[in-house]
Amino acid sequence: MPRPIRATISAGALSHNLMVAKAYASGARLWAVIKANAYGHGVERAARALEAADGFAVLDFQEAARLRVAGVTKPILMLEVFSSRSTCRCSIDNLTPVIHNAEQVEMLRLAPLPAEMDVYLKVNSGMNRLGFNAENLRPAYNTVRMHAQVRNITLMTHFADADGAGGVQGQLDWFTLWPKGFEAPRSLANSAALIRFPEARGDWVRPGIML
Repeated sequence: MPRPIRATISAGALSHNLMVAKAYASGARLWAVIKANAYGHGVERAARALEAADGFAVLDFQEAARLRVAGVTKPILMLEVFSSRSTCRCSIDNLTPVIHNAEQVEMLRLAPLPAEMDVYLKVNSGMNRLGFNAENLRPAYNTVRMHAQVRNITLMTHFADADGAGGVQGQLDWFTLWPKGFEAPRSLANSAALIRFPEARGDWVRPGIML
């Protein structure tokens, strides 16, 4: 016999958390990160509770499709894409893909996108997991910029120790001083950086677990 365990999700609490995040964002636009089925809270339920966000960020196309079926029309940031087919799907479903390596740039270059879409380029400013570095960001940016169906490009990074003693200053200094000459919005702060480091907001913030 299964244990009588019940999880009670408060939509009001989620909405409250979003308002706190927006206060920290201080005017920056906000992606509500609801990957992994909204950290187990239910992606549709979370999207309804977080409807005041400027957009939603997810990891897989199944979650994006569930949001669209549920009536979500706001922008959706696809944190991972793995094929030319998925790149085209982003264009069809009005999703914004995050591109973080040369193979993905080539997939995008060759993709016959049926509609315009925005693109995020992930910069490795110190986490050393994914992203372009000082040597290969400019070629990637130029290639993506040349695609006739790419509308806007945003530069994105992820802080390695925003909730620890190391903080974000080293990565923020790198991202502030280099790359220079890129006329592109920046998406910087995750939950911990949003709370602890006002200087790390950028144009778009990406709170997830704090929501």
